[in-house]
Amino acid sequence: MTNEWNLRNELFEISHRWQQVFLAFLLGSLLGWVLALIFPTPHRAQSELYVAYNGDAIFRNADDYKNWQFGELEAYVVSNDVLGETLKRLSQQDPYWQDISVEELKPSLRTYWRNAGRWRLVAEWRGEQRAQLLGETWT
Repeated sequence: MTNEWNLRNELFEISHRWQQVFLAFLLGSLLGWVLALIFPTPHRAQSELYVAYNGDAIFRNADDYKNWQFGELEAYVVSNDVLGETLKRLSQQDPYWQDISVEELKPSLRTYWRNAGRWRLVAEWRGEQRAQLLGETWT
C-alpha cells in the first residue's frame, strides 16, 4: 500500500462507481428542490432615488458634515413616519397590506448608498408584484 495520491487512479475509481455519484447528485438536487418549496426566498425590488448635496456651504466644524446629513436622511427614509405613510398608501392600493405593521415591514427594507447621487432603495417581500409595489410606493 502506498501513501501517494494519484488523480488518475481516483478518476478511474469514480468512473467505475458512476451509479453512486449519480444517486448522490440526484438526492442532493431533490433535497434542494424540497427545501426551496418549504422555505421560499423573497422577491427583491429595487428603486433608485437621486440625492443631491450642496457642498458650497462653509462650516467651521471639521467634522464630516456631509455623511452626517446622509445618515440623518437614511434614518428618515426608514423612520416609522415614512413607513406608516407607505403602509397607508399601500393599503389603499391592495387590501393585503392592511394587516401588516411597521415593525413587520422595517426588516424588509434597505438603503444602499455611497455618496451623493444615486441611492438604491431595496424592498424584499413574498410575491413579485407585492415586492415591486412596496418598492415603488416606498420611493
